[in-house]
Amino acid sequence: MRFIDIETGDGYVTLTSDDGTKYMLPSSSIILVDDESGAIAVKNTASRCTIGYVLK
Repeated sequence: MRFIDIETGDGYVTLTSDDGTKYMLPSSSIILVDDESGAIAVKNTASRCTIGYVLK
């Protein structure tokens, strides 16, 4: 899924998708990975699966 915005708060991260849907996740449940590809991958900490990305 492509996200257009990342906002961090006190213990949570809010991700906004292309259609305006907002997802609030505990910050301990995701990892943000910048691999120099022009996007930041949003990964689940438990399985390391990519759940989405944000373009820089």
